[in-house]
Amino acid sequence: MLKTSLLRHNRQLIVFSLMLLLFLGALATWGAHQHFLAKTKSAHIGTQTALLKERIDKKEKILHGVMLALSQNSAIQKALAYEDRDALDRELGHLRETFSTWTGFDNYGFHAITFDGRSLYRSYDPDSFGQDVSAHPMLQQAMSDLTAAVTRLELSGFGDAYRVVSIQPVFSVDDPQELVGFITVSQGLKQVLNEFSDQGHAYAVFRKGRVADSDSASSWGVDKAAYFSGQAVSDWRLNAQSMRAGELHEKGQWFYFVQPLNFDASGDAPEAYHLVATPRERLLDQAWEKTFQVIWVLIAALIALVLGGLMQLGLLHFNVLKPLRGLTQTMRNIVDTQRYDQPVWIDKDDEIGEVSQAFNQLLQTTNRVLFDLKYLKIAIDQTLIVSRAAPTGTITDVNDNFCEISGYAREELIGQPHSIIRHPDTPSETFRDLWATIQRHRIWSGEIQNRRKDGSSYHVMSHIIPILDAEGRLVEYLSIRQDISLIVALRESLQASAEEAQKEKALAQEANQAKSQFLSSMSHELRTPLNAIIGFSQLMELSEMGAQQTQQLQTIQASGKHLLQLINDILEFAKLEVGQLPMQFAVTDMVALTDEATQLIAADAKAQGIRLESEHQSGAAFAYVDALRARQVMINLLSNAIKYNRPEGRVSVTSRQVDTVDGQAWQLQVADTGIGMSPEQLSQLFEPFNRLGQESSGVEGTGIGLSITRDLIEQMHGRIEVRSQPGQGTAFLVYFPLVEAGESVDPDSDRPVPDPAARKPSDQTVMVLCVDSDPGRMAALSEAVEPFDRVTLKIAPTWDNAQDQWRHSWPHVVVLNACDSEVPERVATLKAEYEEAGHALQLYGMVEKTDQAVALCHQTLFDALLPLPIDQAHLHARLTAVRLGL
Repeated sequence: MLKTSLLRHNRQLIVFSLMLLLFLGALATWGAHQHFLAKTKSAHIGTQTALLKERIDKKEKILHGVMLALSQNSAIQKALAYEDRDALDRELGHLRETFSTWTGFDNYGFHAITFDGRSLYRSYDPDSFGQDVSAHPMLQQAMSDLTAAVTRLELSGFGDAYRVVSIQPVFSVDDPQELVGFITVSQGLKQVLNEFSDQGHAYAVFRKGRVADSDSASSWGVDKAAYFSGQAVSDWRLNAQSMRAGELHEKGQWFYFVQPLNFDASGDAPEAYHLVATPRERLLDQAWEKTFQVIWVLIAALIALVLGGLMQLGLLHFNVLKPLRGLTQTMRNIVDTQRYDQPVWIDKDDEIGEVSQAFNQLLQTTNRVLFDLKYLKIAIDQTLIVSRAAPTGTITDVNDNFCEISGYAREELIGQPHSIIRHPDTPSETFRDLWATIQRHRIWSGEIQNRRKDGSSYHVMSHIIPILDAEGRLVEYLSIRQDISLIVALRESLQASAEEAQKEKALAQEANQAKSQFLSSMSHELRTPLNAIIGFSQLMELSEMGAQQTQQLQTIQASGKHLLQLINDILEFAKLEVGQLPMQFAVTDMVALTDEATQLIAADAKAQGIRLESEHQSGAAFAYVDALRARQVMINLLSNAIKYNRPEGRVSVTSRQVDTVDGQAWQLQVADTGIGMSPEQLSQLFEPFNRLGQESSGVEGTGIGLSITRDLIEQMHGRIEVRSQPGQGTAFLVYFPLVEAGESVDPDSDRPVPDPAARKPSDQTVMVLCVDSDPGRMAALSEAVEPFDRVTLKIAPTWDNAQDQWRHSWPHVVVLNACDSEVPERVATLKAEYEEAGHALQLYGMVEKTDQAVALCHQTLFDALLPLPIDQAHLHARLTAVRLGL
């Protein structure tokens, strides 16, 4: 049963909203009333102050007009000139009644004063005259400026009351410039009082010190004028706090405000104030009139809220609650009947209609899922081995496959533990791990060997799933198994085959290692006699021979050099293959190295008629490489570009810094205008001993140069790219990571790390020039340089030939015959030319004995190669062996 409903909640919400609106309405009403009352008070002060000023100003203007009339009256002018009081009395006596008739103001007071300030005639006291009134402030102001009248509210009259007084100078009839006296006219404030009284206000002038029993400095009372008596304010006694101008004060049932008598707020505090009082109820009524407008708006809002709430409840009932009840009834029918083909139809285009459509889709999906689950269970039962067990491990249900593979009937299995099919060969650790895993409510998966009823074994891949209820308590275990007996048999067979293959692989690796070691050893053994063959052929070429013999010697030299290059390539390939090629890394200026390699290959390019163009970036670019191997890479690429180019072709060499995904790198590009390669040839380009069909082209080669080049680049943490178009040429691009000058790289990392103490070894190949024609010493020297990859040996049989060679290549080491008598002069010449050219030179002499020559040559090479990153231990061993005569 429902304990509440949406309708009830909405009713409660509407009631709460009404109560809240009533509270806020009351608060708003009070606030609005206070606001309107403040505005009413402010407007009242402004309005009444303006009326008061207007009425006083009206009196002043009338008095000013009267004064103008009197000052132009010739009888009055003559009477003042002759100080004739009787004439003044006759003239002013009837004017008093005349002005009262004209202006509507009574109680006019006239006062005639001589030009020197003596009282001559007062209409309100005819018998008094002769009084000196020159000290009066208004008269002093009138005397100081005879061009205008002076009009103010001042004390005047019999009762010493405040009246509006105007003083006008009077000039002679005969001479307008001659002052004969002054005429003053005063008027009381009774008319102002009457006008305020007609509008329901009280008015009076309050003077300081009018309360006998109070301090005259701070006490205020009503003026002496008789017409102020009899009002509600006549008996008021106010203090200074109650006489602040510009504010609305409250006293009893009256609101009042005061203004300075002459509306002059400057100077000292005035001695008198206008006071205008209004009944308190009157202003409150004005404020409530505006407040009631707000109240009516609030009442209208309240009525609108009530009507809107009632309409909302009706819409909620018909548009929401009624359809929801129908949907709820349908859901209850589905639960009771377990039939999911009972759709609910609500013909609405709103959210309720969407809910009904979604509910119907849910019913369709649920019905389809149940259908799929039904057939999924059939599929599982037909293909997998399924069983259920109680939390204690007792079998509660099995499918037909379980019975078929185990050989047990269903009745024989239900109620039994799973150990009934356990194979004794299965390790006990497997079952301990299984039980520990499922006890933690986790799924266990693994291979298990089981035993059938007839004693035969089979293997299954088992998945044991703990089934939990909604509170997380274990209900049962579901076991799903798959027969993998065939897979296990195949795996065991494959494992045996793999072990056999591993043995064969080990034998093959041993054979390959032996082959590589044989190639390395044989290459060293072959280089020594080849060096001697090449050296002796150079000596024979210097003898006088026929053209055919010369050509044969050149063929011997070319073949020997080619064979020597082949042996060097095979040696290097073998070292790379077995990982024995030493790499001596250093921070190297790649721009300088590229320029050096280009100069070394320039002679070959010129001999082949190939134009060699180079363009390098300005400034140095440093990479952490083996300088010798990097130069070997460059020379190999340049040699290939020259060898496989067209006649009169072109080779362009460019180097620059570029940005790559791995950071900044140095890029070398070697591009030729040769025949190019097809995509198929590009895919086979780096295969060892594959010349891509160039075997019969007449160009010598082994087919392993590019393979060695790529391996060297990769060992120096670089990479190589090839771009080629058949008939257009080929471009090789080499990239090496850039480092800062003065940095080195951790041997265990590709990242450069600072190593200021690292020694930068020389990256140049040592060139040795032997100036000698003795075969024994040449053979000894050839034997001495043979172990070193970074030594190039040149032979000069004659001194002239030696000069040509050093002037062309400037070798680092020059070996001379120490027994030659011309050695001192030749050494002087050699040193002078080297010094002039700016090259370093090391000179060594050889003696007659072969073993001493070899030892001395080893010492020479040791000194020359010391700056290089070579195997110093190997060098010392060789030197020691030679010295001992081994």
